[in-house]
Amino acid sequence: GSLRRREARRGEVQEALARLTPREREVLGLLVEGNTLKEVAFRLTISPKTAQIHRASILKKFGQGTIVQVARQCLTLPQFWKQG
Repeated sequence: GSLRRREARRGEVQEALARLTPREREVLGLLVEGNTLKEVAFRLTISPKTAQIHRASILKKFGQGTIVQVARQCLTLPQFWKQG
């Protein structure tokens, strides 16, 4: 039922997180905290375009259209907070 679907989805989210590069995890963490792409770029000393490319890669790996959708998935996982 619904519990199995939730557990399966959690596994998919964990797999997507595992596929992220360390830099993509940094970008995702900063975006989830509410930073804009420009702020992420400044904090990581990368160009805004590079930050945008990382965001696009994150969205692709999660199969989602927005960072908000990715964040909702990740925030339910305790290990997401330990990776930052």
